[in-house]
Amino acid sequence: MAHDPTGMRAGASTDVGPPVRLAGLDGLRGIAVLLVVLSHIGWPGFGPTGSTGVTVFFTLSGFLITALLLEEHDRKGRIDLGAFWVRRGLRLFPALWLFVILAGVVAVGVGIMTILGFLRTAAAPLFYIANFVDPQTLGPFRHTWSLAVEEQFYLIWPGLMIIAARIPRRRLPIVLAIATVLACWWRLHQGLAPVDYGSKLVYEAMIHRTDTCAFSLLAGATLSAALRAGLRLPRLNDIASDVVCASLVVVPLALGGLVGLSGVTGPVFATACALALIVAAAGRRAGMLQTSSLRALGRISYGWYLWHYLGVWLVHHFSSYRDAPLAWGLAVAVSSLLLAAVSWRIVERPILRLKRRFERSSIAAVVPN
Repeated sequence: MAHDPTGMRAGASTDVGPPVRLAGLDGLRGIAVLLVVLSHIGWPGFGPTGSTGVTVFFTLSGFLITALLLEEHDRKGRIDLGAFWVRRGLRLFPALWLFVILAGVVAVGVGIMTILGFLRTAAAPLFYIANFVDPQTLGPFRHTWSLAVEEQFYLIWPGLMIIAARIPRRRLPIVLAIATVLACWWRLHQGLAPVDYGSKLVYEAMIHRTDTCAFSLLAGATLSAALRAGLRLPRLNDIASDVVCASLVVVPLALGGLVGLSGVTGPVFATACALALIVAAAGRRAGMLQTSSLRALGRISYGWYLWHYLGVWLVHHFSSYRDAPLAWGLAVAVSSLLLAAVSWRIVERPILRLKRRFERSSIAAVVPN
């Protein structure tokens, strides 16, 4: 997921200048993680928004990581794969390891899992293969399928960008746009073809594969390359940005059936909205996404995404959850948000300071959190 709070330099079509932090992108992360959490805790009416939030994260990841890699290539004439992977590890591993360890302590402590069962289950999130594992076997790590998709992207994409960066600037967005269209067609072909997948779980596994999620990552990458090439994109004002932001929630919930949105097609719509909101953020006209509350949520979105599902998993082992789902859901959301804030302060932020010092000698043009 685009859980990594990273800044970027505005492209030629927006406000060209020195590297800056785009506040609207933190707000967009805040919206995305809020949609995921509300969906997973079963908040009334927000069932379909989980995939919307994850798709926004994917699109942001494609955009930001591609911007970072192209910036490095433009500045240094090469892309240092080892340095890139070290930075990803510093950002993602510590919080994940803490979450997995404490989730194991809780699961074993309350008797839901044995130590051996936990070790088998924990292998999927730790090795980023959860999107290839039966979701029913993942326990408190079922939501880590999206982290697996992003990590697989981080492993493959930098190598491809070494080749892609050699393509002339004005042609690269075209190449990536074609790849995006093909990847979108592949998702629709896989999801809408008259194939009997046998069960909902098999169908879910199909739409969670890296190849069927790649279109949103590629869409973000295309936008990044377009800004680098100086392509003039439409400017959104604050009102238009807010309308698009509201559409992320309203359209899937109120109009999804009418316009044919589903688990297959819904992320395509969410990707289009995310692209528009990234453009708005790049133009410093991101409306509500620039509010301090959403930006604060965005800064700790990685931790909140990690911790909330442990609570969801635990409370579903208590029959009383069915009697008071709203109360339990709210308790899960608030408690996991507090855990995310603690994780940010004692784990993620100190590691980010180390990551910053490392970046001064590698990719100083991209401003991290």
